Amino acid sequence: MSKHQKFYSGLPLNSKRLGKSRILLFLIRVLAFHIQMSHLNISKVFYQYAEE
Repeated sequence: MSKHQKFYSGLPLNSKRLGKSRILLFLIRVLAFHIQMSHLNISKVFYQYAEE
């Protein structure tokens, strides 16, 4: 959860200047970043569990 806290700590949830659409786009961008960065790691872990 520490990684997620680092990513979401920069999100100004209390700021009224940001609309819901902007926050949604930010979350989608972070989610896409997580998928791109951890895709290989997830596949490695999946294959490790599959082999055991």
